[in-house]
Amino acid sequence: MSYIRRTLADLLLSEGAKSTSDLPDQTYVTVEKTRDGVLVYFSDLMGQLSEDPLTGIVEAYEPDDLTGPCDGALVVRRAFVTGGFGPMLYDIAMEAAGERGLTMDRDTLTQEAFRVWKFYKDNRVDVKAIPLTDCVKGPRLDIYQMEYEEGESPIDFRYVKKNMSVTDALHAVGKLIEI
Repeated sequence: MSYIRRTLADLLLSEGAKSTSDLPDQTYVTVEKTRDGVLVYFSDLMGQLSEDPLTGIVEAYEPDDLTGPCDGALVVRRAFVTGGFGPMLYDIAMEAAGERGLTMDRDTLTQEAFRVWKFYKDNRVDVKAIPLTDCVKGPRLDIYQMEYEEGESPIDFRYVKKNMSVTDALHAVGKLIEI
């Protein structure tokens, strides 16, 4: 991908990302902390998964044998979000993960998700990219690493959010449900 295309993709990602003020009236965000991870998803007022007008879920779990320990970071196993709200749900999941942070799935990473992680690494001053020391790369990740030196790809980091700004904003407008 050329430098101009990458820059344009980063610009579109930053300009297209939605915030809490863009949520439809009857749409809430539920954060469910489980014994082995965290789920963040759009819901109704009762915390039931929503599919209208927005659909979105980010699931992050404990590392397993396929990922390696990943320095204790939660591994995003599934992320599907509509309407430009992906970065917002990733932020909330990262805030819920705390100091452990998040890293990407080692097997099912998409190009779109890779761009989100790259944006976190290169552009977000409120997110700390911490080098991973013990995460398995996985065969699918090779295609995303070609233009990076060892240890410099967004894949080589776990991401820790330095503040709770999105969670706090949702709480302030009564759109956060915590389970």
